[in-house]
Amino acid sequence: MDLATYTSTLRSDISGPLYVMTMDELLGSHANIVQQEAADKSLLTQLSSPNKSTLQPAFVNWTTQGFPNIYILFSINLSPPNICVDGVSRNMYDYISYLLGRDLGQEIVAFQSNFLGMIMSYTITGTTLNIHVTKQ
Repeated sequence: MDLATYTSTLRSDISGPLYVMTMDELLGSHANIVQQEAADKSLLTQLSSPNKSTLQPAFVNWTTQGFPNIYILFSINLSPPNICVDGVSRNMYDYISYLLGRDLGQEIVAFQSNFLGMIMSYTITGTTLNIHVTKQ
């Protein structure tokens, strides 16, 4: 064995074994996912508990623009994990439904019930949920 090979072997022996995963890494990863899901769930309260004072500026903007159809009233940018804390991988629609505790379509119907003379709808673009309004 030459000196370079010996030195390389010695370095790998000194650095210790390489692990695929440690318990600390696993716990840290799990904690991060729990925290991110909680943050995303908090953002979705705009749907489940709409607040007039929070939404008022968006409605005023829609009004001043002449009530365009399918106007984006607000957007919610989410950060879905690759695998949720329950071990399931979800697409955006299912991730949002998972966080809401019910189907997103049902949530939009409930959200719609807070408004008279307006039709609410949604689109999902990438990791962004857009809530639209149209004059009835």
